[in-house]
Amino acid sequence: MRLGHLLTVARAALSTGVFACAALVVDYQKPGDPAFCAVDSACMKVRRSEVGLGIAEWIADNISPGLTLPHVALFLFLIVMAVTFFLKTKLHAYSLAAMCGLGAAFAGYLIVAQAKLGSFCPWCMVVDAAMLVAGAAAIALAVFVAGTKGGMFDDLDESLQRATDTPTTIAWGIAGTILTALPFIFSKYPVVPENGALPGPIAALQQPGKTVVVTFTDFECPHCRKLHKDTHAAFEQRGAIIHRFMVPLPFHPGAMPAALGYLCSPEDKREQVADELYTTDPENLSYEGVVKIVAKHTGGEEGPIIDCFNADDTKKKVEADSNLFDEVGAQGLPTTWVGGTRVIGSRGDVVVGLLERNAEPPAIQLPLWLMIALGAVTLAGVVVWTERRPTESRADTRTPDNEDKTDDDKTDADKTDDDKDDKSDDSSEKERA
Repeated sequence: MRLGHLLTVARAALSTGVFACAALVVDYQKPGDPAFCAVDSACMKVRRSEVGLGIAEWIADNISPGLTLPHVALFLFLIVMAVTFFLKTKLHAYSLAAMCGLGAAFAGYLIVAQAKLGSFCPWCMVVDAAMLVAGAAAIALAVFVAGTKGGMFDDLDESLQRATDTPTTIAWGIAGTILTALPFIFSKYPVVPENGALPGPIAALQQPGKTVVVTFTDFECPHCRKLHKDTHAAFEQRGAIIHRFMVPLPFHPGAMPAALGYLCSPEDKREQVADELYTTDPENLSYEGVVKIVAKHTGGEEGPIIDCFNADDTKKKVEADSNLFDEVGAQGLPTTWVGGTRVIGSRGDVVVGLLERNAEPPAIQLPLWLMIALGAVTLAGVVVWTERRPTESRADTRTPDNEDKTDDDKTDADKTDDDKDDKSDDSSEKERA
């Protein structure tokens, strides 16, 4: 394999890592509204694992609280990619090998961690595999370069000269920019799945000529709270008919008291109660705190409310709501139906958009397969172009003009060579004579 091919492999791997990191950055910014991973996917399981939380805590303490592992990884991938644009000497190649080698070691650690969890995040695996390939290619390049003569890449094979010249560098820079931007662009136009046949319980709640919203929620869930914040005003303005089903998660201590409080409120007061349950501090969602909230909005005594909390029928209703969540195939919280369209996660803008279009899905929806296809075409295009374009040797700087130098233009070295040639010619003539 030529040296230039190794550099191309390293760049292709790094570009793939940039693409996958950008997708993870998008999803990590909105964990309740992922664009490329499902809410309950392996990606989210890895993120919430002990290893994932430990890395997140270290980044928050030592770098910045607002950054995540994909943010840091994307930055490092771009830095290493930029280093490949300025490879001129063997020392540069050794530095690239060291950086990629360290990255590959950490990628291997993350793969092992996922194996122990029994959950493999597809996008994470792309990043880690890309780093392993880049590390292998960069180390191989450094080893081969070390065994050659000369310190500059101009002294080495033509493929490496081609891979490090200006046109090739510009092409890879453009490709890297495109691969970084694609996930951010596609996340703005997500595909909203339409249900050709609504689940029976959801279909039974629909009313002709009315916008019906069915949502499964947990009042302590941060993503449910965000969805409420982003959609509450729109629901009121549109006069949407809202059906909330309670799915209190066991690791949210205030979720069950809040669910009971909502169900124990009169139907005409439930939206007022729900608004305060979503917005109050989770620490106040104790049984006593929720009873006071319900009493404040209903104007009733606390005794009957407490009796309702303790009633078997109320608890059975919460259990029935949770069972319905599984029955209709909901995925993660919140899960919302606006008319016949299901929205997973805290996509408030999507829900509001559906309300404005009378539950019609958005006109522009960019599917995931198209993003991957465009990324693959971009990467394949720059690789093929790099490998097939003709080599312009930077060592060959001769031109027709400087081949016919005048005596005034020649350097001292040139003149010395000419004198030697003249003496050689004179000697030859004397011998013939």
